[in-house]
Amino acid sequence: MKAIDADPTNVDAKQRLAACLFHLGEREAAILMLEKLRIAAPKDAETAHLLATAHAISGNTEAALENYEAALAIDPSDAVLEMDLGLLHRKSGAYATAVEHYTKAIALRPDF
Repeated sequence: MKAIDADPTNVDAKQRLAACLFHLGEREAAILMLEKLRIAAPKDAETAHLLATAHAISGNTEAALENYEAALAIDPSDAVLEMDLGLLHRKSGAYATAVEHYTKAIALRPDF
């Protein structure tokens, strides 16, 4: 909190705080914080990725897909995003789409 108090524009500190809140069971507060951060920093792929993951874990597949896609639009070279999106599609039963994302992830990072 001191980092955020010292610099309210510190995206990294807000991301870390939201992640901690989420892991402490404060999912709604974490998602709200990340949604506000997405508005404040719309070109930040990491924020979109964190928000997507929070939605995915919380069972909001539609919001998770939207934010994973937004993160990939910002950073199309992120293999972890492709892998996470593949996992979400697999869990949703969209196996062909999951394979497409896994293939992209491996192409971006062969050591996956």
